Amino acid sequence: MAALWTRSFDKKLRHFADQRISLDLDDGAKVNEIFPPQDLTAWVKSPEQSLELDVHGEDGLFSCKLIISHNSEIKKQRIDLEHLLFDGKPLFEFKQGEVQLYHDDHKPGPKYSFDRSVSALATIVSMPDNKKLTWFKEWAEKLFIVSWVAWGRTTLIG
Repeated sequence: MAALWTRSFDKKLRHFADQRISLDLDDGAKVNEIFPPQDLTAWVKSPEQSLELDVHGEDGLFSCKLIISHNSEIKKQRIDLEHLLFDGKPLFEFKQGEVQLYHDDHKPGPKYSFDRSVSALATIVSMPDNKKLTWFKEWAEKLFIVSWVAWGRTTLIG
């Protein structure tokens, strides 16, 4: 019985992982495909979804933040903020449709408008003056996240 349950669980977990974890930064996936409204925290009545990640990397701390707004009336999700800091100083910011790039020395670089339905960070290409940003992007592309959801699990008291 345990072996059967394990195989069944493994199959479901692989299916879940295949659907939800194929979040590759450069795959051009739309934010509404990756973060559907049903993923919003049920007990927090906010149309925003916030994700933060701190990574100790080459010579310092990378801090990445992503805020997604969900508009249930028009069934649309958009990126409100996507930024990356290195030791508290900016490397990249995508806010309300405007991208601001920074050089490795944190001085402002190019600024341009971008589609809020996809990750702007995914479009950044490696250049001699953005090695820190490139390092983080390559690290994040190797990231694999698994969320364990217990299918049909119940707790019996008595």
